[in-house]
Amino acid sequence: MRGGGPGASGNEKQRPPPRRPSHSIAAARDKMGIAKVPLCQHWMDNATRCGSPAMRGTRLCYSHHRAQVRGVRKTAERARQRWFESVALEDAASVQRALRQVMTRLLSDDIGHQKAGQILYTLQTATIHLRAAKPDPRKNK
Repeated sequence: MRGGGPGASGNEKQRPPPRRPSHSIAAARDKMGIAKVPLCQHWMDNATRCGSPAMRGTRLCYSHHRAQVRGVRKTAERARQRWFESVALEDAASVQRALRQVMTRLLSDDIGHQKAGQILYTLQTATIHLRAAKPDPRKNK
């Protein structure tokens, strides 16, 4: 045997020195193959974008998508409850139609009890004003 220690024989392969990790961002991108993820398109109040990953098939992140859906629902609900503002209460027949609509919407849970109470109070006030404006022809007899 020849002297030397382990690894001194000529039959063993020499190992290359260990590579030092590259700390450059470009080298990391090349190695990792970073996927391009679409980002949320919502603009914040301070004129910056959200920057969170967007949900598949949408342009918004989960949070802003939910907020948008809530806003659409609120707008639709307001439009549904605003129907009474457009009803003209000119005579007793129009008051009766509005009363019928309120009862129908209340029974189908389209409006809440508080809103129905407000509308019924308005109808009651309109009825009183209609009576005061036009005297009843039966009283003149």
